[in-house]
Amino acid sequence: PAHPIGVAAVSVIQPISSIPTIRKGLALLDVEKKLAEEQSRLERQTTVRDVRQIYYGIQSLESALHAARESVRLFQEVDRITAQYVEKREVLDVDYLEAQLHLAKAMESVLDLENQRETLKAKLNLKMGRNVLVQFTVPEIPPTADASLPDSLQDTSESRARALAQRPEARQAQLKIEQARTELSIASAGFNPTVAAQFIGLETTPVNSLLPRQIGFAGVSVAWQPF
Repeated sequence: PAHPIGVAAVSVIQPISSIPTIRKGLALLDVEKKLAEEQSRLERQTTVRDVRQIYYGIQSLESALHAARESVRLFQEVDRITAQYVEKREVLDVDYLEAQLHLAKAMESVLDLENQRETLKAKLNLKMGRNVLVQFTVPEIPPTADASLPDSLQDTSESRARALAQRPEARQAQLKIEQARTELSIASAGFNPTVAAQFIGLETTPVNSLLPRQIGFAGVSVAWQPF
């Protein structure tokens, strides 16, 4: 007799051939994470390098300013003595004008060096994330120390290997090669057949007692698009 029945179906598919591709995708994500870390390390090293260059530039300008101020004092004394000689008519007026010219150039040099120093200080404050108007001083350049390299750095090949290992650019280049190989492997996996284990279960109610209420299918499915 005709009467309504109910059918419940469940299907479970476990991909098999795509598991290596999934693992390669996870490896690709790990490579991209390492690339981001190397980029962050490169930016930190760049910031440290810029800060050091600016800091040592300020130190150099401070030493140059010290020498320039000494020159100003020297030319001020020359100007004073020359003025006395002019009053006594022992030197020509042109000599006095030349002394004033040297003094003016020395004072201009001091002003120029001070401007350069203040510019570098503002840049250093900016690099350090501070207000550009924050005032600070730097110590003088210490006396020249022994410039000989330690024994651990005498070997140039070892120093070169250490430098390359510490360069983020070199690490990024290696990681990009690894990334390209992984992407190529994932792309070529798309031409392989797709293999999956599959289970389908059916349960019906109410049906004729001669027919089974539960039916299950288990097997392996293969799909391939060669073109």
